[in-house]
Amino acid sequence: MQVLERETGRNDAFRLERYVKEINKASLRDDLVAYLGEYRFALPKYSYKLTFKSDHLLDPNKKVSLEDMAHKSIGTRLLENKSTYREIAEKEGIQMLDKKLQIAKKGDTIIWISPPGEKSEGYGDYGFVFYGKVGEGDLQKDISITAIRVDGENLGEYNKAFQMLTRIKTSYSNPEQFIANPQVLSDNLPEGYVDTALGLTLGFRDNLKEKEKFQKVIQVLNPLIEDFTQLANYATLAEKEKAFFSLENYALKLKKDYEELQGEKIIFSRSSQQEFRLQDLVRDYGHQPPKVAGSCGSTSKDSFTSSNIFNKLSELNSLMSDKYGDREFDCPECGRTNIRPKDKLISNCQHCNSSKVAC
Repeated sequence: MQVLERETGRNDAFRLERYVKEINKASLRDDLVAYLGEYRFALPKYSYKLTFKSDHLLDPNKKVSLEDMAHKSIGTRLLENKSTYREIAEKEGIQMLDKKLQIAKKGDTIIWISPPGEKSEGYGDYGFVFYGKVGEGDLQKDISITAIRVDGENLGEYNKAFQMLTRIKTSYSNPEQFIANPQVLSDNLPEGYVDTALGLTLGFRDNLKEKEKFQKVIQVLNPLIEDFTQLANYATLAEKEKAFFSLENYALKLKKDYEELQGEKIIFSRSSQQEFRLQDLVRDYGHQPPKVAGSCGSTSKDSFTSSNIFNKLSELNSLMSDKYGDREFDCPECGRTNIRPKDKLISNCQHCNSSKVAC
């Protein structure tokens, strides 16, 4: 899941330049679908699959720890001279979750709350409650997480919701306290109870029709998404931008058709019969999409920023605002990415301090 640069029209909520390295197609596909679900459909719920292995939560496709991804986001924010207090809290929350999951058992429940940040930092007026379940396993556990969008900025209501869900009374006075303190409960908390609790405290209402609409649109978009994951390996940044704009605008077109005709058999059979490929859409749909602020970012500068921690850590929602090019490289010792500050040299790895990194 932040902005379009005014001069180039580049969509910063979808950081295409992050894919200049070798692309993990499965991750790219997941990021695209999550982007559309959160940003263009404003889904009340969106689910993620993670892996817990070697004491760390991992992205199941890239096999990269969320802690490393959060650490990297802090570094890029520092390079851009932006605040990092929110990102530091996210990293602390991930570290706490890693620690708690070491002793978690199958059926245990994860509760993690992320209220919106300051409007001056670009956040909107809604946040997320993450509801997760621990799967079976000792050396490796499958973790399912559902991001539940909740409206409102009143921290008192978030405190009430936290107490109803965890039985822990809190009086947190800023969003970062919630973010830094996820909980893993030994109770097998049902999803229905979570929905009810959030409805009573934060006004949450699920929307199954919106979910069905989204699934129908993604079904049609699947071959186009596959096209994008293919061209992202070789296309120029400008070509990828046009392709992504085409994908996004066509998704909006299908969404509008669905809402107006209220008959998925009509609009989706028509679309499937035409057998569009992504290159067929660029001429009519390759323009900059409508500017709409959303949970995965925004198409206008200085607008909303994601409160969804998982989207924020995804490749598409990288916080980089520059294309670092040859300033970005991996340490041969620890394998983690270093970003050399502009016009400066480094003599040691920024993560493990290895002297094998010098540039």
